[in-house]
Amino acid sequence: MARRRFVTGRMKQGDTPDWQPLARVVDEHLMGWFMWMFEVATPGGRPIHAYKHIATRGYLHLDMEGSAYVYVDEDRYRRIDLDWLLELVLRPWWEEGLGADLEDVTASWAAIERARRAGAALGEGGAPGDGGALGGGGPPAGG
Repeated sequence: MARRRFVTGRMKQGDTPDWQPLARVVDEHLMGWFMWMFEVATPGGRPIHAYKHIATRGYLHLDMEGSAYVYVDEDRYRRIDLDWLLELVLRPWWEEGLGADLEDVTASWAAIERARRAGAALGEGGAPGDGGALGGGGPPAGG
């Protein structure tokens, strides 16, 4: 099934957090390292929630089904592979010396591998955003 390349959306609210999308993709330990920032309303009625990692400052944009998005530009998001985005947001935590300990690194890789296996089970593979694992380049994780 072909994916839409971009999703449009505008910030709907930033007062009432919804942790369910994040809880679908990371464990309780990693959830403590994220701040819920805001909810984006999309034309199809599928909200996207923005979570910012406390140490890396990278964003995870997730919908209720666990699909991942990156902010592209004004009111546009691109759907990408969850494993790729998790690695993009979490890897600087230990590679750039931002205070990750062994438990943090272990939990991060477990989340990335769960997402990778889930993507493989769906038949995804290739470049980021087209069903693939982390490769060179790619879109930024911030908004």
